[in-house]
Amino acid sequence: MERVFKILFVLFIPILGLYSQSRQSEGQSIIAKKKAKIGNEIVLLKEVEKQAKIYGLSNDEALQILIEEALLYQGARVYITPPKEEEIENRIIDDKIFYASRVNKNFKDVTDTEFLQALMFNNVSMKTYREYIKRKLWIDKFLMASVERERLRKYTPTNIEIEKYIKDNHEIFEEKSGIVLSMIYFSYYTTDGKLKPTDIIKQLKPKSERCLEELINGADFGAQVSIYSDDLFSIKAVPKGRVGVVNIDDPRVSQVFSPEIAELFKAKKVGIVYKVFETKNGLYIFKIDDTIDPVKLSELEMKIKAESLLIKDYEMDLKSKTKEKLIKELKESIDVVIYD
Repeated sequence: MERVFKILFVLFIPILGLYSQSRQSEGQSIIAKKKAKIGNEIVLLKEVEKQAKIYGLSNDEALQILIEEALLYQGARVYITPPKEEEIENRIIDDKIFYASRVNKNFKDVTDTEFLQALMFNNVSMKTYREYIKRKLWIDKFLMASVERERLRKYTPTNIEIEKYIKDNHEIFEEKSGIVLSMIYFSYYTTDGKLKPTDIIKQLKPKSERCLEELINGADFGAQVSIYSDDLFSIKAVPKGRVGVVNIDDPRVSQVFSPEIAELFKAKKVGIVYKVFETKNGLYIFKIDDTIDPVKLSELEMKIKAESLLIKDYEMDLKSKTKEKLIKELKESIDVVIYD
């Protein structure tokens, strides 16, 4: 099951500093500088200021984030069993692996000392980091369980919602012209997302040109996909290399490929394109298999499409809405005091 609201190592770094400093004893120095109290948890003014500086927020926005996290943590402790040591250890290993990939090192070569120094905060021990991870996992489990409960209720859009969605998003229901696309991809990246060595990347241009020349001379496109392509999705497609239908007016085409490639698709010329196209991610050879003319959807087709999109939007918003609902409920049972 996916980890809900998982925060990657790069985001752990600043928050960990806040967390480690907020667990000081509640002596006179804290009383003089406390900004809020959520149940039995204190939020210090310097925590708020640091959070605001790191994320470019106002002090009020930063305080709200810290209050919400404290509420969720206390809710998690009441309703959810604590994370197991194995879960905590696995998350720490994940963070170390992520750090190792950033510095081009083998995970096993990263010591605890190096890893903790990378957090960029003084007086952070592995014990402190482990407690922080336990806290985050506990909150994640609380959110995950709550999301699953909400999902079981199963949302079905009403006719009023469907009609409003069609009216407000009429452009979505005007089927655009498109093409059926196949491709051969020469990636600058490995399957695990790492940039290939420079000498390997330099070899891709002549390799792609050789592939194109073979196609021009009559080589089977599917066979060339098997030999050359780095795109795992289109390699497994039927026929090989098939990407699917591309809406030629979709602005994402320029973002995913390039403006030059977007213009090529608009030409809608069926057949192999006799050119290797270079992008920031790699090289492409394209074959346009067919063209699609715009189609006017019937009223029933529009309703079916609108219902599907509404359910999809609901699923995407479910996590954030569930979180908002939990925080609202927790505020009703946990005292939140904000100090001037």
